[in-house]
Amino acid sequence: MNKLEKRVRALLEQASSQLQKKDIEFADDNIKHKQYDLAFELICVQLFEHDAIINLNLYKEIEEIGRIMNIDSSSWRFLEQSLKP
Repeated sequence: MNKLEKRVRALLEQASSQLQKKDIEFADDNIKHKQYDLAFELICVQLFEHDAIINLNLYKEIEEIGRIMNIDSSSWRFLEQSLKP
């Protein structure tokens, strides 16, 4: 397991309490097939869609993983409004 896979898998684990089972399984499948970008974007979108409240540490991890993968910030910036006040 490479570093990026570990980080995306850890992100999924951190977010799993706020995701539906089908989304967790789909993200996990993407990770298994080394489609880390798809898993990442799925996690972000589903957190937003389910009105998840996330803490600053989770947001910073999302931001860092997105930057490492060179994913446009529009794929996660919308989660700023989901930050715990």
